[in-house]
Amino acid sequence: MHPSHTIDALTIAVAGDVMPGCENGPGFELLRGSTLWRATADCDVVLCNLECVVTRSSVPPGRKQYEIRTTPERLDMFDGRFVLGLANNHIMDYGPQGLEETLGELRARGLAFAGAGKTLEEARRPAIVEAKGLRLAVVCAADPRYEPASDSAAGTCPAEPALLQETLRNLRGTCSAVVVSLHIGLEYVPYPTPRMGALAELCLAEGASLVVFHHSHCLSGATVDTRGVVLWGTGNYIFPWSTRVPFAPWFDSAIWKVRIARPGPPAEVAAMVPVSLDAGGLPAPALADAERRIRREVERISAQLQKGGISMRRCLLSLLRPSYLRVVGTYYVSMAKARGIGVMLQCVASVLKNVVGASRQ
Repeated sequence: MHPSHTIDALTIAVAGDVMPGCENGPGFELLRGSTLWRATADCDVVLCNLECVVTRSSVPPGRKQYEIRTTPERLDMFDGRFVLGLANNHIMDYGPQGLEETLGELRARGLAFAGAGKTLEEARRPAIVEAKGLRLAVVCAADPRYEPASDSAAGTCPAEPALLQETLRNLRGTCSAVVVSLHIGLEYVPYPTPRMGALAELCLAEGASLVVFHHSHCLSGATVDTRGVVLWGTGNYIFPWSTRVPFAPWFDSAIWKVRIARPGPPAEVAAMVPVSLDAGGLPAPALADAERRIRREVERISAQLQKGGISMRRCLLSLLRPSYLRVVGTYYVSMAKARGIGVMLQCVASVLKNVVGASRQ
């Protein structure tokens, strides 16, 4: 083949939210074993959202209803292919000290990460990885509600349009491809909000080949155009809290395999591998019935999004589903008991604003 026609290509495995847990109970050996990431064996880069703090502290600050951590030993499950997103609503659960410990543990193991830092400049810094002749930049950001960093304070990289645009423009000409990973949306709702649609459009317009959303804890669909691929919801991949969640879609997930080539199309979905979480929140290949259900649901949502685009109406209807009302009702009652009705009402208002307010941007 003539050198000018050589195609450099890499495959990125995209998993959902990962929260490894803390105790050496059932499943600990699996977390350290080779079977956990078997579906990614043919992939060059693995991207997932690390939905917890890495700390040896066992005493949570008590600022939030749910404060989630894992122990440093659990990082042994990751190898050099991984890029871990830290921009989420739990990375600051143990405050700046917890974040500093997390960053130190990741650096000590040589694990790539992005999305949080001691300052905004550090938090917005992309992870840069090289594989198969390509230089890949991974930008991670979260809903600005989730303790954003500033010039003088630790926190997450906020998913603010102007900041994302500036970050992506600064990456032009410095890498072969850009991936943007965003922790934003409505929990337990499989449809993207108009706000998510606007952010995805901005990222694609500024040169991103792949845009990934997480936070909903359920799978959504995928859309593809001449600029790249958008995965609208990647669900969970490891989440030991699963027994606390009375929501069936929580347990349906997948590994997405996205191929990026130069020269060639910006990105394409090479495969989707359906996964089922067991009662302990650990993943396994989906059995036949579950695989058919997962594929059917993802294809249905993908077709709706590819044809009709983002719809506020679908989001609002999702909020009225009995399965959604049951799980959030339990959550809000618990929040009201623990933190007061005022805090609970603020949370409800925030959810509604996330749907209705975003459509007016």
